[in-house]
Amino acid sequence: MSDNYTIYDIKEMLDDLKKAIIEKTPFSVVCLGDAEQIFLACPEVDTINKIDMYLAVSGVDSSMVKLKKEIINLLPENDYIFTHTLAHKDCDPRVGKIDWAKFFYIYPEIFEYYKIKGIKLVTKVSLRYGMIASGEFFNILAGKKILLVGFYAPEVEKRMKNPAFVKYYEKMNLHKLNVVGSIGCSETKRVGNEVYDMLEQAKKIDFDVALLAMGIPSTYLGPKLKQEGKIAIDIGHIMSALAGKGEKHRSYIDKFDFD
Repeated sequence: MSDNYTIYDIKEMLDDLKKAIIEKTPFSVVCLGDAEQIFLACPEVDTINKIDMYLAVSGVDSSMVKLKKEIINLLPENDYIFTHTLAHKDCDPRVGKIDWAKFFYIYPEIFEYYKIKGIKLVTKVSLRYGMIASGEFFNILAGKKILLVGFYAPEVEKRMKNPAFVKYYEKMNLHKLNVVGSIGCSETKRVGNEVYDMLEQAKKIDFDVALLAMGIPSTYLGPKLKQEGKIAIDIGHIMSALAGKGEKHRSYIDKFDFD
């Protein structure tokens, strides 16, 4: 362990989320996956070939230096950050064979290079999908005004008007959500440029909790919404799964199989 970050378990994160909802205090949870770490690490901390090929599917490109600096400055604003278990680096068969694989585990170097301290990590990304699949997460959000933001947000909002869809995911407590709106975006590298306008759109909507899913730009929007007094949680691939476009190889995503 270091001064830069401390590991917490998901129960601690969910307990703090419950408290934030009850007390109506701002709260932000984002994720540092491989793409996010590539964006923040290259070229200052490490390098990778074909960087924009990896970044494009996550909403940015390497020219977005302003956004990158803002995300770095905003990282300590988050209450928790999901990322990968560092101990897995030595046993991950992809590391050393696939160029992006080491970027699941480079966050200690990122925090050290940028002198970022006090980060609270939950070090198993799949747990954020598990907490939704189990129904625990949506139960915590019961009755709150929910804003969906991301690639498939408008599609999911539309599906929420389908009683059969809501009933299908009743065990996940989807029926307890009060979706009051959605903000969509491009599923391309342009999202990094659109996120500033998306923030302005969100400011005009009356909501309690924003559920984010737009790749790397979520790590900007989450803490910015917290600064606006809101709660923001990056749910990643859950949004696409709810839209019927889930990547089944990911943990828990196969549970989202409504046609």
